Amino acid sequence: MAQGDLTVFDEGKLAVLEEYWNSTDEIWIGIVTDVCVVTDPKPGYGAYGTTQYTPIATAGNYAAGGLLLDTLAAMLTEVDGVVSFKDTGADVSWAMHASNPDDGDHAVVYHKTSGLCIAMIDLAGPVIMSTGTLTITWHASGIYTLT
Repeated sequence: MAQGDLTVFDEGKLAVLEEYWNSTDEIWIGIVTDVCVVTDPKPGYGAYGTTQYTPIATAGNYAAGGLLLDTLAAMLTEVDGVVSFKDTGADVSWAMHASNPDDGDHAVVYHKTSGLCIAMIDLAGPVIMSTGTLTITWHASGIYTLT
């Protein structure tokens, strides 16, 4: 997997399609210090799941949990048999700050309540957020699509 590639966790595909979650549940993106693997069993953000990824420290411009993307209902759409999982806001960005953590390796898109990770982005870490802005630019088609 190359830097910047987004990969949907096997368990993440299953969870969204099996409707484990409520339409009002929040989807977040956070930065973790771990190397993520697409086949990790029940990947979780923090103290959740079977494979528990360690969030970077809350410091500088990085708030606990990362950033809210939107609710599940707002992010899922279906048109002509294509299901899209999209961030309804702008691209995600953390501005440079001298106190920002400098040990992020992957970004994970996760379900806030269950902590289950849906997708990951290889940041080719460690990412030095204290000397530069970290921006994640979503593809125009969305975070991912299922056809």
